[in-house]
Amino acid sequence: MVKQVIKVLMAIIIVVICGMVGLLVANNFKLRPWQLRQIQTSLQLLETEIAYAQTPLPEAFSRISQQVENPVSKLYSTSARLLNTRKSCNLQESWQQGLTELMSEGALIENDIAILKVLGFNLGSTDKEEQIKHLRLAKEQLKQQELAAEEEKTKGERLWRYCGFLTGLIIVILIL
Repeated sequence: MVKQVIKVLMAIIIVVICGMVGLLVANNFKLRPWQLRQIQTSLQLLETEIAYAQTPLPEAFSRISQQVENPVSKLYSTSARLLNTRKSCNLQESWQQGLTELMSEGALIENDIAILKVLGFNLGSTDKEEQIKHLRLAKEQLKQQELAAEEEKTKGERLWRYCGFLTGLIIVILIL
């Protein structure tokens, strides 16, 4: 009797754990398009700061970090903090460090980050008009990434949600 109860509890635990893993992976499919939209919004804000307010980039980064949500805000807050506190850190280095933090906490893939890396090399090193052109190009490229991420989300989210629980059931069937 006790063995049967333990088997049932173990089976439930296995199914729940596998299901949770599937839900976590499915959640990344949902987060990536949302984060890409957040980045596009932040780049629009940055364009406004550069084009109209003519705000210095460290101050613009600080303002933007307060207007977008995590983990995108970390890109800007890290960049602003490094630019304000470390005199030896240039804009590109601070941007790259912010991207590292964004990638470690976000659901973005390498192609998404590559677009932002290229943008980072052009921020602060060209005139206002060129920076605006680079920002618009990056937004357009990120929009394409968002469309692809939405397609992946539709397929991957459902797949992983079901696969997690089904894998748990298969493991339980094989064990019993």
